Amino acid sequence: MLPGAAIEEFRQAYGQESKHMNEIREWEWRAEDFNLQVWSDSDQKIARSIGIDAKSGHVTATPDGIELGRDTFASLLQKMKDRGVSVSERIASGDGPWILTVSFPSVCDSSLRSEYVWIIDGSPEVEESFGNGQLLRSNIFLPRTVFYYSLEMNKDWVEDTEGAPASHE
Repeated sequence: MLPGAAIEEFRQAYGQESKHMNEIREWEWRAEDFNLQVWSDSDQKIARSIGIDAKSGHVTATPDGIELGRDTFASLLQKMKDRGVSVSERIASGDGPWILTVSFPSVCDSSLRSEYVWIIDGSPEVEESFGNGQLLRSNIFLPRTVFYYSLEMNKDWVEDTEGAPASHE
């Protein structure tokens, strides 16, 4: 299922949703190997964005050929480099963990935008690894496995301004 599908199509494919939050137009399905979240348009009929969170010990393939639960940040970068896809990296931190978000036009359909997310707990060593330049170094995430992915309509996508630009180089 991809953004642009009707919410009813998700129900046909995955059954009745486990959770629905009407006020934020979000549906959630809990499967054995992953959780699926869907956010809809204002009339709540068409999916605008989907999110997949692979459960520990399970592997879930994305339309980009990335395997949640198996691929690392380094292997995602290599796969995208092999395909000639340029990625955008951003690092953000709240009061706790650091979050790396990598985004790019989806390999399966350029009208869609893919985002992959890694989270790492903060510590002085972690913060030091990012450096203190305008472009933060994301190298500490290279061996980390990806478990979360989202896909949204590219025409609605606005680059996340949370966090600072980052690079693994």
